[in-house]
Order: sequence, then C-alpha cells, then structure tokens
Amino acid sequence: MRDALAPDEIRAWSRLAAGALGRDRTLINDVNVFPVADGDTGTNMYLTLREAARAVTSAAPDFTSTRLLRHLARAALPAARGNSGVILAEWLRGLAAAATARKTLAQCLDEAARAAHLAVAHPAPGTFLTAAQGAAAAAATCADRPSATTDDILAAAVQGARDATIASVAELAPLARAGVLDAGACGLVLVLDALRVAPYTAAASRASTVQASSDTDSSSGSAGLATSAMLVVTPVVLGLTLTGYEKQADTTSPDDTHPCDHAHHQHYHDHHQHGDSDVDEFEVMFVLERPADAQGFATGEVATALRQDLASVGNSVVVVGGSALPDDDDGTVAPASRAAAVWQAHVHVPDLAAALAVAHTWAGRGTAQPAFIKHLAVPNATRALIASTQSPGIAAELARAGATVLVPLNTPVPPHHLADAAHSAGAHAAIIVAPQARATIAAVHAVAAERHGTTTSPSAVNAPPAADGQHATADLPDMMAVLAPEPDLGETDIAVIDAPTDAHCVVAVAALAALADLDTEPPATAPPIAETSAIVTQAMSAVTVINGDALETEPLDHRLTQALAATETLGQGCVVTACIDDDVPEAAIAQFNDVCAAADADLITIATLHPGTQILLAVEPVADDSW
Repeated sequence: MRDALAPDEIRAWSRLAAGALGRDRTLINDVNVFPVADGDTGTNMYLTLREAARAVTSAAPDFTSTRLLRHLARAALPAARGNSGVILAEWLRGLAAAATARKTLAQCLDEAARAAHLAVAHPAPGTFLTAAQGAAAAAATCADRPSATTDDILAAAVQGARDATIASVAELAPLARAGVLDAGACGLVLVLDALRVAPYTAAASRASTVQASSDTDSSSGSAGLATSAMLVVTPVVLGLTLTGYEKQADTTSPDDTHPCDHAHHQHYHDHHQHGDSDVDEFEVMFVLERPADAQGFATGEVATALRQDLASVGNSVVVVGGSALPDDDDGTVAPASRAAAVWQAHVHVPDLAAALAVAHTWAGRGTAQPAFIKHLAVPNATRALIASTQSPGIAAELARAGATVLVPLNTPVPPHHLADAAHSAGAHAAIIVAPQARATIAAVHAVAAERHGTTTSPSAVNAPPAADGQHATADLPDMMAVLAPEPDLGETDIAVIDAPTDAHCVVAVAALAALADLDTEPPATAPPIAETSAIVTQAMSAVTVINGDALETEPLDHRLTQALAATETLGQGCVVTACIDDDVPEAAIAQFNDVCAAADADLITIATLHPGTQILLAVEPVADDSW
C-alpha cells in the first residue's frame, strides 16, 4: 500500500475498530432491519473484528503493515459472524490483497469495496456495500488532488461512507418503513473512522514511549512532547443519527418485497413452536477448505458455484475467501498456504435440512468445519448457549430454543470448536451442552490459554473434575477488556453440561430456555451460571433415556410403559420427548401416543430428518411446582 499506514498504526486501527464496534453495537443492533430484523448486526461485526484484532495483537513485532493486514484478514474469515460479519471479513481481505499488491490507499479502499460486493449473491443498495463504494469513491476523488495527504484521503473516505449511509434510508424499502439508517453501513463508518484516528493514536503512543524512556526531568519542559501528542488524539465517532427519519408507507407489492425482509419475526418462547414454512428461520454458516489443486472447479469458480447452490435453498447468500493471501511482502505464498484455499459460507433459510444438505455436499468436495446454526428470531442474550447434534431436525429444535448449534459435516464436532464458540460468543456467560464433558472442559481451558498466549498446565486441563452426567464450570478471563474495554462485561463464565445423547441435549436446552424465560434479573444480579447449570444437571439426572430400533423384537413401547410407571410411582407427571428417524413406521409412533395418553403424559415428537428406524425417548419427570 503506497501512502500506507505504519505497522503500529495498523495495530492501533484493529484495537480502535473493535473497541468502537463493541461500544456502539447496541445502537447498531437497534436499527438492524435488513436483510432480517434479528438485531445482531452490531454484535456480529464486533465479534468478527474482535477476533481479528486479537490476532494482530499477538502478531510478531517485526510484521510489516501489509503482513499485519493479511493477518487481520485471515483471522476475520473463520471468525466472521452473521451476514454483516462475513461481508466485513471479505472487505478486509480485499484491502489486504490490494495493499500487498502495493496499490495506493484509495485503490485499496476501492478493491475492498469490489471484493465485498462480489461476495454477495444479490447485492442491495443502501447497505454496507453502498457505504464501502461511497468511501472508495470519495477517497479516489480526494487522492486526485496533488496536495492530498493520507489524512485527507481517510477523512474523505469516512465522509463518503457517512453520506452513503445517510442516503440509505431512501434507497432501501425496509429502512424507509422503519425510518432508520442501515446497520451494516453504520458499522463500516466506525471501522473507517477508526482507520482515520489510528495514526494519531499511534503517534501518541510513540510519544508516550519516548517520554517514559527519557532521562530528562519533566520540569524542564520535555513532558510537553507526550502531552501535546495526546491532545491531538480524537475519539472514534459514528457521527450519525441512526433513527428518527420520516417513515414511508409500504407501497411495495409482495412481489417487490425483498425475500429477506421479515421484520415480523418474533421470539419463539416455546422451543417446539415452528415458524411459517416460507420465512427464513435459520442462519447457517460453515468454513470450507479445499486443496489448491483440487479437481472439479477452475480457479475462482468454487465461490460462484457455492453461492448458486446456497441461493437455491435460501437468501442473504454470502461466500467469501478463496486462495491464500501471500505470506511475505514479495508476494510469495508459503507451501502450507498453497496447499489449501478457504471459504466462509453464509445463508438464511426456511429449511435447515436443505441447507445442511448443501453443506454436506461441499464438505464431500473438501473438508468443512462444523456448520454454525442460529435461529434468526432469537434475540441476543447475556448468556450464550452452545449445543451440538448430528440431526438436522434436532438442530432446528435446539436453535428455536435459543442455542447456537454446531452440526458436524466431515467428522464429529471437536470439543475445541465448542469451546471456541463459547469463548467467542461475546456474552457475559456461556453454557455448553454436549457429550464428552471431560474433553470439552479440557478444551475450554486450552482455548483460553491459547487466546491469552499462555500454556495450560495439566492440573488446569484436568480440573475441575467432573463425572459423566455432571457439570463443571470454569471462570476464565476474556481478552475483551484488552481490545474493547467494557468493564460491565467482566469475565466470561463458562459451564459445561454433559449430554450423552441427543435426547439429553434436547431436555437440557429446553430446561435452560425455560429458566431463561423466567429469569428477569439483569446480568449483574442474575444467578451465577454455575447455579443455573446445577439446576439443569439435577433435573437431567432424573431423566430416563430409552433408545432402540422401531423394528426390534422387544417393543420400545413396553420399555416406555415401564419407565412411565416408575416415574408415576414417585407422584410426578411426565413429559416424553421422542426423537424419531425418517423410516420409523407410523404405527410405532401411534403406539407411543397411546402409551403416553394412558399414563396422562405429554408426548413431544421431533423428527431427526435422518434415514433409519432408530428412536430415542427421554422420559422427564415434571413436578407440579417446577418450571
């Protein structure tokens, strides 16, 4: 990047941008009405950039500016969250690629805007993409002036993004109806303003370092060096009024409405309540890796083909990434990087099974990390819930109950993916519900150690001890305080609840969802996460799980009758959750209904959407005064 920023300025930018997004993410969330009114654009952009900034913070001191930009972009790709986070990751990737090619600052901003635009299957005006284009155009106009400085170009880029963001309310029908600016565009304004401020912040830091190392007595007047430098540091500001614009009547016909504009989404308090079949219910993301010399697709065609496949099952399709960025400033790529190309895929879908079928197809053409699934109508929470399952139908139910669900595509979900999801959730606390509790607890400690740049001792990995079926907690500090100071967040408290089967997982997540609905206390006074986990673990200890084949000689309904009778002896009512494969005969399901009706027990059936005749039953005693 000619007229490039210095390495310490790039480091300052990553910290400032993460901090600004963390500070204003609630304001941005509140105006998030497009493509889906799920209120998480600010949070997703913050989480994406926070993880990327962590990578820059830990980078070696001798990294050049362009190498730091590539480091930032590489870390943002797998860490990207949501539609806005994935687009931001590609914008950063385009910026890094152009900087490596030694293009000017204005040209780099233009390449970043182009890369982000190409990543989206159906770009819409008045969004992050328009703000990026506005910033690039303003920067180019400014750069044409012979006397233009880097400061001038960056200031022009910020103003160009602001102007485009202000115009967004008149360009996109959902924004006009709500009278708000586009959330993603607002987030980009903060990122660009952080880039504008970064040189001043870095200069102040340099001056402070010089002052601290000086042997001159402060009374001599040399203290003015650091003081004067600090005075010119300006804060990162949004500089926009996000709401209060004149609302316009909706004059669009149903055919004119963008397929992703579903502002009528409501929170599913009952985790068994299904949404309309034509509404995008789920957000699905996964990271795909393919060898650089893989057959079947020419260079550059993977992203296009993947976008087309995802567009056939959903909306808000974004695919970013591709071939590896160079490792060195001379444009060379290390052998390890040449071995594979990486993409991040994102889609909103009404049919989770269809989206996972596409993901599985592509996982067969390379390797893929577990799919990352969230329900679009579940609001952000101060406590994150992480779960895993192989069944699309069960994944849908868990997501409806508020969980972020990891579904394996190539191999079973590794514990470190669950731990990383909990650490990266951006919540006050997180609960992981998954099998192999001991391994997951070890992974929680290991990921924490990696993020903090320390080693994990065997005692830390193995403690606290937990027997199968029991929970364990680990109070682990979060790097958020370093990159985006937010004293109210404190430490991330992570609990692990062992769920040996999908039936255990469904019961645990449903119980946690019920507790969350009843819990009206603010985060500062809410019960500790360990206490909540203990309540759920105790409830799960009374659950009887029955599994088998619907075609077995010993009827499962007989075993169910025995379990119900044993529970009734305790004077408690029952809820039976049945996880049923696709090929289970209707007669078997009808028999379960009859057995439950005779015992006055409630039966909840969940289709796993897996081929086979397996049935998994969970008999859960429910006392009259319980939640």
